[in-house]
Amino acid sequence: MCGINGFLDPLVSNKIGMEMIKNMANATSHRGPDNTSFLQFNDCYLAHNRLSIIDLSSDGNQPMQSKNLSIVFNGEIYNYKEIRLELQEKGYKFNTKSDTEVILVAYREWGDLCVLKFVGMWAFAIYNSDTKNLFCSRDRFGIKPFYYIHEGNMFYFSSEVKALKKTKIFSNNLNETQISKAIQLGWIHDDELTMFEKVKQLGQATNLNFTNERIIKTKYWNIIDKKIKDDDTENLVHLFKEQLLSSLKFHVRSDVPIAATLSGVLTVLLLFLALFSKTYLKRLKHLLFIMMEKET
Repeated sequence: MCGINGFLDPLVSNKIGMEMIKNMANATSHRGPDNTSFLQFNDCYLAHNRLSIIDLSSDGNQPMQSKNLSIVFNGEIYNYKEIRLELQEKGYKFNTKSDTEVILVAYREWGDLCVLKFVGMWAFAIYNSDTKNLFCSRDRFGIKPFYYIHEGNMFYFSSEVKALKKTKIFSNNLNETQISKAIQLGWIHDDELTMFEKVKQLGQATNLNFTNERIIKTKYWNIIDKKIKDDDTENLVHLFKEQLLSSLKFHVRSDVPIAATLSGVLTVLLLFLALFSKTYLKRLKHLLFIMMEKET
């Protein structure tokens, strides 16, 4: 995991702005021990705490710039190699081997719809210094966190709420409805609301554009649209196996050693069989099982 922080605020001085973005990054430093960097452009301030997974060189550090576009990104785009090849065939050239740069170039080519190309988990923000637009996106299932505060022409965002507490527009006022749900149910679920009145979270499978004090949110994907209409059991079993192996192929892409945390008998059995196929067996260095004995 990485940590992303940033804000657009025309009312803050450069000195105060840099102090705030550094304080925000310090609050999320545990999310990325490999590098922390900052970027200030116009009224936009960005910071990134990096945990290196793809392209371990300093070329993959963020915030990353490409002409008028700057990005901070948390997550992984599993099919970045295929997208990079498609973009290279269109004439684009790449300076790094990172999936971060692939997102930037994909956004330049396809705009907001670039996320439809991505297979992965992500929360990112891209600032366009020409249009002064901030484009933010969260993955289809909301795996990666994205919290924000919007007030007039100010927009602050982070991977964690505690970083937003370092900003000048944070308020400790609680969202009593959400707290009541948590007490009564033991859990809460809401696409946008949090425990704090001012703090919102970007919903799953949602894009957000912020410019000229205005937020425009767009839902780009719905699982209902992907429902498989097939009653043939044999076909479904074949399709499931095909999708599982394809997903695993993408998920094990990494420039560092990988590990798996398994939960549930079905999950363990399926991934155990897949990981021990000839394709992945050579990549396994260690195997650890912890069996929990049932109390009598």
